[in-house]
Amino acid sequence: MSSFQPTPTAPPTFDTLMKAYCASLVTNFFFYPYRDYVKIYVARWPPEFPQPSFVVYRYRGFAENPLQLLLISGMTASLYGGFVGGGGAASGAVLGGVLHGTSKSALRMLGTRMTATKRNGEARFLSITDCVRIMTQERGAWSWFCGSSANILISMSWHGAALASLESRDRRRPSFFSDWWDAFRTHAFLNFVTCPIRNTFRSSVSAVERSGGVRSASEFFSGEAAVFREAGAVAPAMLKTVGLPFFLQGCVRTTFKASIPFGFTYALYRRKYAPSFPASKLLKTLGCRDHLPPQDANHTG
Repeated sequence: MSSFQPTPTAPPTFDTLMKAYCASLVTNFFFYPYRDYVKIYVARWPPEFPQPSFVVYRYRGFAENPLQLLLISGMTASLYGGFVGGGGAASGAVLGGVLHGTSKSALRMLGTRMTATKRNGEARFLSITDCVRIMTQERGAWSWFCGSSANILISMSWHGAALASLESRDRRRPSFFSDWWDAFRTHAFLNFVTCPIRNTFRSSVSAVERSGGVRSASEFFSGEAAVFREAGAVAPAMLKTVGLPFFLQGCVRTTFKASIPFGFTYALYRRKYAPSFPASKLLKTLGCRDHLPPQDANHTG
């Protein structure tokens, strides 16, 4: 029996979101130096390992700006919350992908805008709230979500589909490492499948300001349509000039950078924070113990 048991009587709650958020928080903090090192790693023999200063520098950034870690972790919470809210399976993957892709676009734009400087080199914004307020006034609220349609497509077919696949797995005798391994290999396989899509859209979804801002829904959807038109032109051009290697570029690196932390988050969520994903406590409260897997009905943690 599957560990995912979305039912009409078990909607996503604040508790559900917080469990996913806490699991993501732990993963992002633990894996942050690792992910940064994978991004710049160059395979050679003998292998080179990062200096302690590399790790210290990354954690020092978190200490100086803890809100960064809190915001990044919110993306995973939106993915899990959307999956549960959508009832799991395909509908859950769609809703989870929509929320995850939208939040990713907004955070990417926030990161780009926060690095903006004045002519004298000083930071333009004193805080994140200052950045959000000023740029919303100058560029429009819709401008925060430019490129989100492509990110949504990627999130649904990658992260959302991974959760949908894991939903169908038999979880009668789970362990932390078996959950981690299952989630890793599922996510890694979908990383390979969706890599051509991500590479095709890569230049289109980069966080760049649209001239004049985006102040209405019509302007927003017009820009999103342009993203897909550009991708439609990029794919055949790259296939002709570069060939298949273009569409698989970065696949192995992304497997180590994204799939290993994804599996860790899933395993941590299942074993530590939510041993009966998505809402065993709520099901027990409603007297629906018959809907729980055997290990969840007997769980006393």
